[in-house]
Amino acid sequence: MYCDAVRPPTELSIFTATISSIITLLSVIGNGIIIFVVIRDPLQNLRTPFNFFLVNLAFSDLIIGLITSPLSVYGHARESVGKLNEDIKIMFQLPYFVSITASILNLGVLCADRFTAIIYPIKHRIHFSLKKCVFIAVGIWLFSVTVPFIYFKVGFVEYLLIYANTCVLLAFIFMCLTYVKVYKFLRQKTTELRLLMTTEESSDEKFRLKRLLMEKKVTRAFLVILVLFICTYLPASIMIYIIYFCQHCDCTFIHILRDLEIVFILSNSCMNPFVCTIRLVNFKKSIKALFSSEVNETPCSNKT
Repeated sequence: MYCDAVRPPTELSIFTATISSIITLLSVIGNGIIIFVVIRDPLQNLRTPFNFFLVNLAFSDLIIGLITSPLSVYGHARESVGKLNEDIKIMFQLPYFVSITASILNLGVLCADRFTAIIYPIKHRIHFSLKKCVFIAVGIWLFSVTVPFIYFKVGFVEYLLIYANTCVLLAFIFMCLTYVKVYKFLRQKTTELRLLMTTEESSDEKFRLKRLLMEKKVTRAFLVILVLFICTYLPASIMIYIIYFCQHCDCTFIHILRDLEIVFILSNSCMNPFVCTIRLVNFKKSIKALFSSEVNETPCSNKT
């Protein structure tokens, strides 16, 4: 691109390095907690396909916190003193594409999980068994690790454009359409069950209504994750289009868009853990149980 040879403003590089360092801290802590809680599972209620892929999503976001964001800090810090080279750019760009590709694919699978679990619960037990979940997770990572190597052939900005047109756009359409259908189905079934319970109440109807309401809460939490995805990836995609097609824009403006696009996408990695801990009741209870058990175990270990 015509602005590659133009050095960005020092203040911009410092700003991006600072924001990336904050993202690093929040992403590592938040996603680390999510993974740790599900692995320990103190209340034995988190071993579900949805939480399995939520952990896979947290792992891809953790990679952003452990590798991509720190490399962004390092690269932009060096850029601020005029010492950024191509090797450092590649060190940042490759894990950047791998981790965000894995994040988007995991969001798509989570959407498919919600769809089948609510609308086709019997098929869900078949298609989302533990063995198949592991197979899908391996497929996600194989795809995420291999496909981004295309960028070595086409270049960083060109690959960003391809990425915005395929992964982001298709994932956005798929997630929105799926969620709308799931939401309509849940609202319809909940209304039908409540009307039925006004005339004839039984334990079976109570159980079905309780299950639907629980699924509704999980789906609402997933809606927040989707909204955060849209609020971060959509502006970033618009910036990618401007960077690629605006051939007469000022280079400072182009550099600002490039850094903001990176910040927007990286920031998504530290948002999902807060959604899980705030919106998902099982996670909140498990974190409290895990914390209380750790506190109770500490005095015992000191006495011995």
